Amino acid sequence: MMHVLGGQAVQPLAGGDHQQVDVAQVRALSVLVGQLPTLLGFSTGTDDVVTGIGRLVRGVADGRVEPAAATVGVVALLVVITLLQQRFFADRITYDLS
Repeated sequence: MMHVLGGQAVQPLAGGDHQQVDVAQVRALSVLVGQLPTLLGFSTGTDDVVTGIGRLVRGVADGRVEPAAATVGVVALLVVITLLQQRFFADRITYDLS
């Protein structure tokens, strides 16, 4: 089985279904990496995930993190994760990963 991610085919890993690339997790990771700079209060100016990771690390190392934006962003993220773990949104959210 072959998955398509960002217009490119992704081959599953050998060894069975339990090792296949989970497209939803890859999408979630790319969105998280893409939004981390915004969460920390600065911009990387790129849509490329790999370049974005490098610019994110460089921005944090250069001290470009805005403390107020980072605090609000991290607290909001923690609230969403906590509510999802508590199943607060379970009946209110539909997942369409197709």
